[in-house]
Amino acid sequence: ETITIYKTLPEKLPEPYFYVSILSNNSLRTNLHELLPFLPIWVPHRKISQVLFGNRGAATITRVSQQFGNYVWATEFSNVHTTFEYQEPGFSIDNIFYYGPEQYYQLQKSKGMPDHQQALTAMQQCQDPLKAFSIGRSHSLRPDWDDQRSEVMHVCIDHKFRNDHLRALLRSTGSHLLVQVKPGDGYWGTGPDCNGANMLGVLLMELRSRVC
Repeated sequence: ETITIYKTLPEKLPEPYFYVSILSNNSLRTNLHELLPFLPIWVPHRKISQVLFGNRGAATITRVSQQFGNYVWATEFSNVHTTFEYQEPGFSIDNIFYYGPEQYYQLQKSKGMPDHQQALTAMQQCQDPLKAFSIGRSHSLRPDWDDQRSEVMHVCIDHKFRNDHLRALLRSTGSHLLVQVKPGDGYWGTGPDCNGANMLGVLLMELRSRVC
């Protein structure tokens, strides 16, 4: 199959595209090794998903694009990195250093609760976003969390994208839709039915319009 790759995104996309900076996954290295000399590049998301998850993965991308339209995404835009390797640059808020946005986000779940200090102590040693998720779930949940979680995420990405490289990558997406394909999350991603709120994409597009 011949695919079209881009160093710079065109104004009009023929299909959804995904930013690839390194081939961190064994399947990608095996099946897309011919792309190595061109990295970093934008690759059809359908192709990436097919390599990783077979025809089921490609079909998911098709359903998402039918629901949202043609979009772009990069693992750098996500807060948790399981399929693609990425080391978050980290940031400080109120003189506390966080290894990534997931650490800050999960810590805010227990803000104002009796065990919040315990959560803070655990989170300050946490470099793994998945472990941060576990810490967040193992401490008390503030009663207003559902109302506050989007504002907390807004703070996360505002600090994360003060990094020059990340801001330049966000700027490079132009006015394209940003969609996080995440079947397991119908709020921050696309959800199992490809009809999720995609709130991380929404917040990133709002940030892009303000700072880029």
